[in-house]
Amino acid sequence: MAKILGRTPKEINDRCGELGYGERQLPDAGGFEEEDILLLSEGLDARGPWLHWGRTPSLKHVLRAARATGRSPQESGERLTLLGHEVHVPPVLDVRGSDLLEAMPQLGKSMDIAEILAVASRTGRSPAEVAARLREPGIEVPDLAHPTRRPAPTPPRLS
Repeated sequence: MAKILGRTPKEINDRCGELGYGERQLPDAGGFEEEDILLLSEGLDARGPWLHWGRTPSLKHVLRAARATGRSPQESGERLTLLGHEVHVPPVLDVRGSDLLEAMPQLGKSMDIAEILAVASRTGRSPAEVAARLREPGIEVPDLAHPTRRPAPTPPRLS
């Protein structure tokens, strides 16, 4: 909002306090960067809606932010942390994992075999590849002998 109004975050925070909305403790981000407005927007388009204050953005958001800014996921996570959000990015997570995360309906700490098969189908990877890639950032997957064969392409539907 500060960038849009041409004000400093402190001026906006002070004005919100004057209007009765309360003042927040502003994060010490070492100044604000041009890309901050992009990182803080839910759609990564520098427009509202915005990430909720102090909440943890999803790994999908961090990966998308890394792709949009050209930063590593770890750098994007560090910047979001400096901007007041709790972000924990696994050290092995990189942008190449974004296709798997994009294909996942919900990102949690564990996935069952049905979710692994669905992601394999959506990405064209084998279930073994999907399981191995999901283990890298610490997502728990069933300890099974996952098939190494890729799913057959879906034939076009006739109308």
